[in-house]
Amino acid sequence: MAEWRHTRSHPRIPVHLEVRYRDGDDLRSSFVDSLSFGGVFIRTRKPLPIGTELTMEISLENGETSPVVVRGQVVWDRLFDKDGGMGVKFLDEPPEALKKVLTQKGV
Repeated sequence: MAEWRHTRSHPRIPVHLEVRYRDGDDLRSSFVDSLSFGGVFIRTRKPLPIGTELTMEISLENGETSPVVVRGQVVWDRLFDKDGGMGVKFLDEPPEALKKVLTQKGV
């Protein structure tokens, strides 16, 4: 039997950043728990369907007055109660403000 190994294209770092995104007409608010150059993990009990494209507004810890806006696509979900959420890959290169967070954390 072949052994399955998951390898990430980009290392991720733990963060706690507020994120807002739309689910149809509803505006949802949650938290990004991990961040990489390739995407984010959003903690939520109601992940969007895999393949859904969304625009995220991510508030940074550094006191930026306006959130960082970035487009993404849901690529996986995890449907556990407290650890549930969705993996979202960036569809565009991450904005400079997110890159700065990553480089400051040593990625």
